[in-house]
Amino acid sequence: MNRMNPLITLIGCGKMGSAMLRGWLADDDLQADFAIVEPFHDHLGWTAAYDNVSRYDSIEACAAVGRAARIVVLAVKPQMM
Repeated sequence: MNRMNPLITLIGCGKMGSAMLRGWLADDDLQADFAIVEPFHDHLGWTAAYDNVSRYDSIEACAAVGRAARIVVLAVKPQMM
């Protein structure tokens, strides 16, 4: 991760969140780091290939890193909120 890049935190990374993340990562003009908060992230092994993506099991684990997100995206089903 590059601390000069803005941090985008994606809360939830199921089908919808993964689709958004793939789109952002494919955009060469977007210079950002991504923090993914997803308790069940077995399906996110593909993100290990990206230096600008970090995965966390919980909001608390993400917050412990001490870096504030510029953008927070909620990609969870309404009933999960």
